Amino acid sequence: MCYNGVVHGYLKQPATDAQSQVTQIIQRHSPALYEIGGDWQSRHLPSAAPTGVEAEWLKLLEQEFTSI
Repeated sequence: MCYNGVVHGYLKQPATDAQSQVTQIIQRHSPALYEIGGDWQSRHLPSAAPTGVEAEWLKLLEQEFTSI
């Protein structure tokens, strides 16, 4: 799947320490992503909990869908 602004990264197989490799990549690049409103996601790590405006928006969205 491709979306505007999405970058897919693939680790060499077999990834002996995928979690460590992904953590290093996220630590290096996530500040720049967050500055422009971006985010990251990986199947190797749990996602960070939403905060700020995003958390408020998701709460309202959840309320809207659970009231149907």
